[in-house]
Amino acid sequence: MEYRYVCIRFVGLLGILCILLFRLQAVGSESIQVCKEGCTYQSIQSAIDAAKMGDEIEIAPGTYRENLIISKAISLAGKPNSDSVIIESLQTGKPVISVSNANQELGSPPLYLSFQNLYIQGARPTATEGPCGGGSAGLCAGIYLESALQNDNVTRTRSWPPFSEVHLKLRNVYVKNNAFSAIQWQGKVHLELLSSELSSNGHHGVIGYGFGQLLFFDTKIVNNKGDAIHIPNAFDNVNITVVNSTLSHNGSRGIQVGNILSCQYAPEIHGVNISLSHTTIIGNSSDGILLLSPASLNISATVISENSGVGIYAQLCNDNVDIIQLSVFESKINKNIEAGLVLANTFGMFKMGNSIISQNGQKPNRLTIFGVTAGPGVGFFKTKGLKSYLFANRIETNAGYGIMAGSSENIVLCLNNIVTENGFGSYDDAASKKCQ
Repeated sequence: MEYRYVCIRFVGLLGILCILLFRLQAVGSESIQVCKEGCTYQSIQSAIDAAKMGDEIEIAPGTYRENLIISKAISLAGKPNSDSVIIESLQTGKPVISVSNANQELGSPPLYLSFQNLYIQGARPTATEGPCGGGSAGLCAGIYLESALQNDNVTRTRSWPPFSEVHLKLRNVYVKNNAFSAIQWQGKVHLELLSSELSSNGHHGVIGYGFGQLLFFDTKIVNNKGDAIHIPNAFDNVNITVVNSTLSHNGSRGIQVGNILSCQYAPEIHGVNISLSHTTIIGNSSDGILLLSPASLNISATVISENSGVGIYAQLCNDNVDIIQLSVFESKINKNIEAGLVLANTFGMFKMGNSIISQNGQKPNRLTIFGVTAGPGVGFFKTKGLKSYLFANRIETNAGYGIMAGSSENIVLCLNNIVTENGFGSYDDAASKKCQ
């Protein structure tokens, strides 16, 4: 089975268990053929209904107008290097593909699925629903994943009851032109996108509620009307790894964690762990990355450029509670309209090395609440207990200060940086005490 390697690599000590599970599922598995004519199954749903756990459903080229419901461990595969297999929504008010593990007993094994070489498109609301949002949002998703919450009456705190799990792997899958999100999840999921694309959807590329392990490799999330990746609330944890991917030209942000409601849940929110490597976040209509709840963000060899807001903006609720762990290495943050990197009302640690921060801050917009008239390359505002380490960076030609520290206590180490040709000078008074 294709997932054996992924389980070993990404689940660590559980790798052996994953292999044993997949071997059990593979026993007696079959390949089921779907085609428009001449096959036992002319619809994908009829093949799903007939399939056993572990079966692969091979789909011949064509357009299949269906709304699929899946609650068993199977694979859907179009043929590689052939004409497109398009799964297009037939009915309004339903996801194109709905995957559910919600009827499983507590402690039951995860539901493992894979999709490859598919186009998934066309989810839309009914005429009476209006725009897809709120409770109806999942009905307008290209792919909707649901795992069971064992007690529906639980409040959103640190101690949610156990979920069953859904594991979904997409390879060479295009999810596009859906009225709300490309992918939405509720519950606990492991989601992997390899060489795939989420584009031109009516709101977000990916949105999720609950617990998640997300991997994006060689994937494009582009031209969606909302965020590329949107995590409204993070209970326990959501781990996001983005490698060699592009989050560009979305109508809002590249990545958003938390929302204005997050403040009422802190400190119950544990946070989100994000790792970005060799990735481009460019040309989004607001921030490259916005953090509104506690998070760990590790960035390497990544470009965050030409976004209409701040390149990276952390604006948290309470500096006695909210913790940011942020590291940026060998990356480039440039030509973002409001500022390069801003930490506001945060408590935690920030490290940046061997990076370029340049040509940011022409229109500071939201930063005017801090008295800023031109955006800095790096700025700290109303922080308390922030410890920052800046070394071997090039910070130049930003509209405001190169480094705007607010308080010298925010900087622990400032060494071997080249800070030059910034509109208001290299440093504000606080930064100059540590950096000159």
